[in-house]
Amino acid sequence: MGIRLGYYTEDPDTAYLIDSLCDYMEDLLVSFGGYLFPLVKGEPLGDPEAWLSDFWDRHIAVVERRLVKHGMKYLAGTERPTIADFKMFSPVSFGTSINPACKVPEDVEQRV
Repeated sequence: MGIRLGYYTEDPDTAYLIDSLCDYMEDLLVSFGGYLFPLVKGEPLGDPEAWLSDFWDRHIAVVERRLVKHGMKYLAGTERPTIADFKMFSPVSFGTSINPACKVPEDVEQRV
């Protein structure tokens, strides 16, 4: 889908940057879901401290390093967004008040 819609690349170096971010996000999703997904089972939210340190601190650091490294607007150092930008942004759209249905308490979200 990303290739067909122009959100991927044919350049192997850029493809590596995109793929590495997508793989990283897959690895990190367990720590993201550990806080919010208990709600699906009717249980209370998980440990907010672990969610902030194990997910957000790591996530934000990776995003910041990538952007600082190349000084571009998008995570893979491209002129337009790629699938990596969408994947790395998805927790923001799901786990913050940018989503009106977000269940994260305001005092926790303010620490993100």
